[in-house]
Amino acid sequence: MQPSPVPRYLFHPGTVVTYSGKYRVHHSTGHRPDTETFLGSGLILPSCAQNGGEVSFELVFAAMDQVELLRYKAAS
Repeated sequence: MQPSPVPRYLFHPGTVVTYSGKYRVHHSTGHRPDTETFLGSGLILPSCAQNGGEVSFELVFAAMDQVELLRYKAAS
């Protein structure tokens, strides 16, 4: 039996971040190396500031925001 593939959460410029967390940033033209950064929910993902090229943002791991964390602690 083959293990099921892990879903990839890819986002593109103009998308509103729905999950706070660590994201891998990939520039399609390769002019910049991939980087990882923390993005908070509600942010609108930007296009490349250097050349306006296509950028993709891959969610590496989601993090609880403060409201979620407080709800989790209250329910425990």
